[in-house]
Amino acid sequence: MHLSQIPLNALRAFDATARHGSFTAAAQELCVTPGAVARQVHLLEDRFSVQLVTRKGPQITLTTAGVAALPSLRRGFEELQRSVAEIRRATETPSITLSADTTFAAMWLAPRLKEFHEAEAPARVRIVSQTDIGTTVPDYVDIIVSSFLPCPPGFSEQLLHKETLIPVMSPKLFEQLRPKAPADLARADLIVIDAVVDDDANALGWPFWFAHHGVTLAKDAPMLQVSLNILAYQAAVTHQGVVLASHPLVREYLERGDLIAPFGPEYGIDVPRYAFVKETLASPLVERFLAWLSEHSASI
Repeated sequence: MHLSQIPLNALRAFDATARHGSFTAAAQELCVTPGAVARQVHLLEDRFSVQLVTRKGPQITLTTAGVAALPSLRRGFEELQRSVAEIRRATETPSITLSADTTFAAMWLAPRLKEFHEAEAPARVRIVSQTDIGTTVPDYVDIIVSSFLPCPPGFSEQLLHKETLIPVMSPKLFEQLRPKAPADLARADLIVIDAVVDDDANALGWPFWFAHHGVTLAKDAPMLQVSLNILAYQAAVTHQGVVLASHPLVREYLERGDLIAPFGPEYGIDVPRYAFVKETLASPLVERFLAWLSEHSASI
């Protein structure tokens, strides 16, 4: 049978019906009426003189012929989708979609991207927040930059840099506490980020920092939990507590005098920041971006 004679709409209707087991659910997926789906499936059956589905009330089941046809039909549609994606990639502006925590993206990466875009025009790097994508990695994400997420399946790991986390607080709170040693912060209100509260991420949190300096933090120590680093920094600026902050990201706060680091970087803890790269992603643009990212992050 020539390609022009293959009823693609009828095949789509059968595929959706087979997956959902319902004309109604298939119609919702295809944005048509259930009657239109049923007519397309019957058209397909008439064209090939074979019964593909049986109907008992609202429930649709596949016949032996329908079951046999479905796997190869699914593979065909998947190949068609891949072909369309390749066509789009060939005609669209080259791009990379990068997921990063909001604070790092807003305070460090985004202000520097203009340089990369100018050098690689018209290629673009699109940033999406890890808060927006949740715990799973969508297919459209090519690179993940994180200091606390584990490397997901299907991605390779590349160390970008190590950054120092240090305690910082507002000048007003500093006047109240007058801390002279790490143990003095154990009586302060501590600000923590939700993403690093669980046990698996304590290397980024207050318990690890206090233990590193020989102090045992009480289990009932007062803590203010916020969802983002940038909110934690703002909470510290407004005298709500002490936050363990990335020194590079709060450098401007310190220079302006909005925050004070009572002990300096020597009392910090170093944490790595990684780039996780999709293993199936291989292009000169990605290689150049990773080289650019590594070069710039090395200055942190």
